[in-house]
Amino acid sequence: MVHDILFKEWGRLHGWIQENRDFRLWRKRIQSKMWYWEKNGQKNEDLLTGELLTDSLQWLTNDANQIEFSEKRYIQNSAAKNKPDATKQGLTFISRCILLFILMGSLGFGIWYVWDINRNMTRLSQKNATLFQDLVKTQKKLSHTKIALDNLNKKFKESEKKWQNALDKASSADHKIAQANEKLQSAQDIKWRSEQQMQFATQKLKESKTLLTQARKKQEALKEQTQEFENHYQEQVAAIQRQTLELEEQKKQAEIKMAAAEQLAQDAQAQLQLVSEKKAQSETLIQEMKQKQATLTQAACAFALTHLTLDEWRVQMEKSPLKTICK
Repeated sequence: MVHDILFKEWGRLHGWIQENRDFRLWRKRIQSKMWYWEKNGQKNEDLLTGELLTDSLQWLTNDANQIEFSEKRYIQNSAAKNKPDATKQGLTFISRCILLFILMGSLGFGIWYVWDINRNMTRLSQKNATLFQDLVKTQKKLSHTKIALDNLNKKFKESEKKWQNALDKASSADHKIAQANEKLQSAQDIKWRSEQQMQFATQKLKESKTLLTQARKKQEALKEQTQEFENHYQEQVAAIQRQTLELEEQKKQAEIKMAAAEQLAQDAQAQLQLVSEKKAQSETLIQEMKQKQATLTQAACAFALTHLTLDEWRVQMEKSPLKTICK
């Protein structure tokens, strides 16, 4: 069995059980002696002595937290009473008999206590075996539960995905509803504007009808004016036609006069050409005469400079019309 192997092989647990058993046996002995000491009027003869006092002092030093206050007081009184000078006197016969009786009772109690511990250990081993079987069953159940939890996690993840998809669809639907509301609001605005425009158009239609009536009246007046204008226009056209005929006659006469004037212009042009030719000839003759005059003047000046003195030449120059040239 598992609990038997546990108790045999686990030395630390065995040491704890053994130490606890020694402490319980010592405590039972102390409690019985303390009960007798208190019952008998707390006499000094009933205090601890010898090896039991030594063990009690050792337990008091090592495990003071597990010892009650009354037990501590009993051990301390025993230690104070049994000093070295008193221990040298030895124990009396009655004290030894009482001590032997207490030891026998403690031994019997210890045997019963060990038997009780063994019985409890047997029960504990049976419970441990049952617990081990329950533990195996629990582990199997835990494995099945783990598998079920994994399946539940998968289903939960799938449900979470479906829920997320549903939320996305709901969000998309909300967005579409918001867009539809915006379009509805826009349509209502358009309807309101259309109604306003319809009212404005109705008012404009009334005004247009009024203007149309006025326009018809003006059209009738305009027709009358147009008829009058056409009559006046026809009269003016007839007058213009008469004037056109007269102008055509005048044009013909003007063309005849223009032809005569052109003939006169041609004759004048011919005469002008003759005059130009004669003028050119005259200019040529004048140029030749000027050249001849310059030649004669130069010859006269040269003659005067050659045959006259300076004073004579000056006198002749003052008298001569060629003085400017000779200068």
